[in-house]
Amino acid sequence: RSTLLASSAASDVYKRQNRKRTGKLHKRGIRMQPGEYNIVCEAWIVSGNRLLVTQRCKYKNFGGLWECTGGAVKAGESSIDCIKREIKEEIGIDVADEELTFKGTKHGAAFFIDCYELHRDLSLDDLTLQTEEVSGAKFVTLAEFEKMQKEKKLIPGLFDFMTELEFSFVTGKTTLSLIHISEPTRPL
Repeated sequence: RSTLLASSAASDVYKRQNRKRTGKLHKRGIRMQPGEYNIVCEAWIVSGNRLLVTQRCKYKNFGGLWECTGGAVKAGESSIDCIKREIKEEIGIDVADEELTFKGTKHGAAFFIDCYELHRDLSLDDLTLQTEEVSGAKFVTLAEFEKMQKEKKLIPGLFDFMTELEFSFVTGKTTLSLIHISEPTRPL
């Protein structure tokens, strides 16, 4: 375990049924075995009435498409620590636990996606983009975001996922977005 753990690309392997760690590690780039899952996190960052979207670098899967900040939980890392790290790495913003609202989890083919919402007054000048991951950033209105969805400029499933979890930016519904909800699991 210590050899893989030294690699920043290693993540814990979880069981789908109870989201418990199996004790195994998964190395990025290697296909997960049937029944194995890892955790990825995503942050929906809103400034005023605009959503921050970032553009994936061309060399990555779905390169050139727009998404929200996020990434894989590293081995031994909690979901909330992952999203704070990803926000710092990808866009250069420090975030405190109490600023994040856990919105829910979606199950993918071999992963759980934990989603967090962050409301903060930001401008593009506040961001420092990680050029290895992010090739652009912009704040969009709901109408612009919907147009990006129709034009297939967003990573697949993003808009539907936000709607499913009733993200207030997409649904227009008032939510408990300013109340911090504990994340689903924290490693011991």
